[in-house]
Amino acid sequence: MSAGTRRSRFQRAARGLTTGLRLASLTLAFALGVAASSASAPALEETSSFLLPAGGASDQEAANAQSDLLLAAWNAPADSLAERVAVTRAAALAVGVWSFDTAARALLRSPGLGSPLERARAAVILAPDLPAAHMALAEALWWTGEAPMAALRNALAALAAAARHPEAVFWFGGSLLFLVAVGLVAGGALTLLAAAAGAFRRAAHDLGHLVAPGAPEFARAALLAALLMLPVAFGQGLLGFLLACLALGLAFGGRRQQTVLALAALSIGLGAFPLANLASRSLDFFGSDPVVRAVVSVASGADAPGDRIRLSAAAERDPMALRGLAMLARRHGRLGEADALYQRLVAEWPQDAALANNAANVRLELGHLESAYALYDSALRGGDSEIVLFNLSQAHGRAFRVDALNQVLVDAQRLDGERIAEFTALTGQAGREFVVDLPVSTPVLWRRLFERQSGVGVADQLRARLAPGILGDEPLLLAGVLLAVLASFSWVGTRFEAAHSCGRCGTQLCARCDPDHAGCELCHDCARLFFRPEQTDRTLRVERIGALRSRERRLQGINALAAVLLPGAAGALTRRPATMLLGALGFSLAVACVAWPRGPLPDPLVAGDAAPLAFLMLGSLAALLHLGAAVRALSESRKENA
Repeated sequence: MSAGTRRSRFQRAARGLTTGLRLASLTLAFALGVAASSASAPALEETSSFLLPAGGASDQEAANAQSDLLLAAWNAPADSLAERVAVTRAAALAVGVWSFDTAARALLRSPGLGSPLERARAAVILAPDLPAAHMALAEALWWTGEAPMAALRNALAALAAAARHPEAVFWFGGSLLFLVAVGLVAGGALTLLAAAAGAFRRAAHDLGHLVAPGAPEFARAALLAALLMLPVAFGQGLLGFLLACLALGLAFGGRRQQTVLALAALSIGLGAFPLANLASRSLDFFGSDPVVRAVVSVASGADAPGDRIRLSAAAERDPMALRGLAMLARRHGRLGEADALYQRLVAEWPQDAALANNAANVRLELGHLESAYALYDSALRGGDSEIVLFNLSQAHGRAFRVDALNQVLVDAQRLDGERIAEFTALTGQAGREFVVDLPVSTPVLWRRLFERQSGVGVADQLRARLAPGILGDEPLLLAGVLLAVLASFSWVGTRFEAAHSCGRCGTQLCARCDPDHAGCELCHDCARLFFRPEQTDRTLRVERIGALRSRERRLQGINALAAVLLPGAAGALTRRPATMLLGALGFSLAVACVAWPRGPLPDPLVAGDAAPLAFLMLGSLAALLHLGAAVRALSESRKENA
């Protein structure tokens, strides 16, 4: 069979494997989606008093509901769901609630308010930054069977919304960081294990020459295994065993393998410490910071009575609490209190455009036009914003400055015409003009996360399984041990000629057992067979070559199967260390995404079905990386052997 025919068959097989993996990924995603929808626990009920009780409400509850502009807008008489949603959306924007999550969740769980499609569309209008609302709309569109492409667009919109929602940003970000951390740790560990497995036979043979030259092979293997398990006996767990595997791979590998093993060790360190810590802090951010929890609850309309108490208690020492109190006062119509709080905040942070804009809106509502203009100008110093310009146009309208109003609206439409069109449409549907408050920006929350060192529970659990000893508690000590192992065993590998295998028949060659094998790639028999054929019998030579070719075909089949099923096997079997690392990382990340399809911690009622969609997409890409590395390694190996 010619080399071109073999390559053609291999390429067809590779395409078949790629197609099969894609179909398997789709099938797996569908199966997990069905299982999750049928077997998951019921959704948690909202604790916020979003809807007024049908009867028996106390006078205090009624007074609170009446003073809350959001609840008043939702409970106001309306001729249709669309009108109620428009009025509520306008009221929400006016008090800085860009994503009214509570109302959206209530709509999705209220069958009496319309069809699933109508309620999902209304939920997206009320909470455009809530991924769960977009996924509910995608599912409703899909099950109608009339707009599959619209369903796909809304599913992708759910992933885009996750980047705008404060809770979703930290939950998705923490979950993705956790999956990547697990992938790095597991991928690096598999790479070290593969390198150690490839060197084990040769290392056991050479160790026997050093310790007990006359010992049989099984005794040498047992001695090496005992040495590899020595760190485990000292209480260092899996990480200690991996360090021993690293030392073995460095001592019996070439320069390329030593470089790749150093990268594998680095990936374990990065995944187990900085990435795991950041993932844990992101996931636990809202739970460990009650002030941020309260502020974000106020910003999404899901605040509870205790949130005001928490904010008031922390107001003197925490500006974020002052911000939450100002938002609450604005929401309940206490403009004088909101104005005083915003003036304090603006005086302390004059460069914060969101604070200046919100303070200007309160001033405008109080009728102080000149001071409102000054605050809008301050908000625009850091850069143009279509929202601030829209608010400025409303101020011009109240002052009857028609030319200035038109010019500012043109500038705002140039920045984001769709958003200005939405605001204009809401003005008509709600029957009144309004200004838009800006919510707490995500960069502000990220800065607060990095300023506060807290929340490493998930990271501690990961490290407890990987490294229960002192190496897991002291990252600097681990870094020092890694550097020592890398330096010492890389040097050891240059001080002797290790045993190796014949490139044709696999026979082990050792210069200490037979000095004639020093520097040879083939055993004596194979060298005579292929390079000195005149010294061999023709019939025996043909039979031997046939047997070697049969062995090669058999090994190629085994290698192809192992390359697909075992992480990093393709690179290890074809002596391509970089491919070994890439394949192991891709396989590990794919397994992590399948193992945690809904994240390592429960969804805080923001992601919905967007979580398994995002994680399974990531897992599919990682699986393709593993398969692509395997196919490329085998293809290049066959080209070299052709």
